[in-house]
Amino acid sequence: MNRRNRAALVTLNVGERYRSLWRRYSSFAWHSYADKHRLDVIAIDQPIDSSSLARSRSPAWQKLLVLGQDFAKRYEQIVWVDSDVIINPSSPLITNGVPVERIGAVDEFSLPSRAQHSLAVDRVASANRVAAEHTWLTPKSYYESWGLPGGFDHVVQTGVLVLSQKHHREILEHVYYSYDDRGAPIWHYEMRPLSYELIRGGLVDWVDSRFNSLWIYVKAVHYPWLLEDKYPRLKRHKGGRRIANRLDEARLREPVAAALLNNYFLHFASSPYDMRAVRMVQSESWTRKALGSMLCT
Repeated sequence: MNRRNRAALVTLNVGERYRSLWRRYSSFAWHSYADKHRLDVIAIDQPIDSSSLARSRSPAWQKLLVLGQDFAKRYEQIVWVDSDVIINPSSPLITNGVPVERIGAVDEFSLPSRAQHSLAVDRVASANRVAAEHTWLTPKSYYESWGLPGGFDHVVQTGVLVLSQKHHREILEHVYYSYDDRGAPIWHYEMRPLSYELIRGGLVDWVDSRFNSLWIYVKAVHYPWLLEDKYPRLKRHKGGRRIANRLDEARLREPVAAALLNNYFLHFASSPYDMRAVRMVQSESWTRKALGSMLCT
């Protein structure tokens, strides 16, 4: 096995919305990062499972089937990355320090930092009525609200995971077939039962939180005014939504650039359309140069 084939970045883009976002805003940076670290990039654009079970739940669950695919056998480690993640190409190799028998992951309650997590959650909830109704302030309540034992102090953020086909296929597929989807996105699809099983199994090595930095929390702590919809009236008029989107992109440009420069993997969960600001960020020559050469510290 040559060096290039020891690990791969893998994602799933089911549906034109996610394919388009990934191709327009994520793909180039992913390939730049992969070339730097001699990784392969595999973007799956068709469902792995098309059964009635799969059709009854979000495609997000199908990340749990990736290790059963033929290509997974070729790699010592698979780095699962949700398609709404943008990678800073200057970032270090995420698999460094993660033994092949362990799972590398970021703790949800360490985002954007452990000290700032409650502030971030409070601000998101204040800006969003649905989020306010489903706010979990502790890992204990996060699990118990699903009906799982709440005895853990951590929660695996499953948007980025360092995995091994040899060691982890069985437990991921166990979660896929043993748990039901709760429906609404606020329940985080597979995340709760997967986190529970991985931590219960003692499999997790916690990696630097910059490898799965949630933009919604960065925004809430450092740029809380961006949580507000500034243009609701404009969006109601013909052609107004397009204008409002451009205005939003303009005010997002510098915050998104700063977040990309100060993190490794920036995850746009809950706010995928904020990824459009990257188009403006990438148009700035200084930002292109910085993202290409600056090592996050």
